[in-house]
Amino acid sequence: MKDRIKQSIKLDWQKIKALQPDGIKLPYNTQHLKKSLLKYGFSLPFYVWESEGEYYCIDGHHRLDVLNELIAEGHKVPKELNAVEIEAKDRKEAISILVSVFNQKSNPFAEEYLIEFLEVENIDIQEVNIESVNVVSENIEQEDHKEETIKESANSISCTLTDEESEIWLTTKEKIGKMKDKEAIFELIKRFNP
Repeated sequence: MKDRIKQSIKLDWQKIKALQPDGIKLPYNTQHLKKSLLKYGFSLPFYVWESEGEYYCIDGHHRLDVLNELIAEGHKVPKELNAVEIEAKDRKEAISILVSVFNQKSNPFAEEYLIEFLEVENIDIQEVNIESVNVVSENIEQEDHKEETIKESANSISCTLTDEESEIWLTTKEKIGKMKDKEAIFELIKRFNP
């Protein structure tokens, strides 16, 4: 296994060049990202590849766009921000790393355990904006609660979405201003079945 992390550096982030074309990814989480940057600051570095003195973005394209939006809205953004330089022999390898490493599906939080963890740590769920987090709700069946779990399951709707359908669903929820699935479904039912 090769360690591809070359170094951590400060860069003039506005000079970082795109490695992927515009529109290749759907920026469905823009408002959550903007709120996070305003509340917590720049907490996740860019990942870049250097070629002939130019730095190309491997990870952070969406953050670059949102930072430019924040400046256009009058917010102050530091000129230099942290980046991690990733070693790649050429553009082809840098793009392969971009696609294969930085665009994998992340492991979701188990909702019940995340909520319990936040409560134990005395952190308000609204403070971390749980609607923007990759969360999966799983019922853990125990023999004592099996009958109760069956009743709860009878009152639930479940479906599996493709990546494309998931992106559309998240965009739709953001547009109508409802981030909980149940609220968004009922809002859509009201709109299309008066």
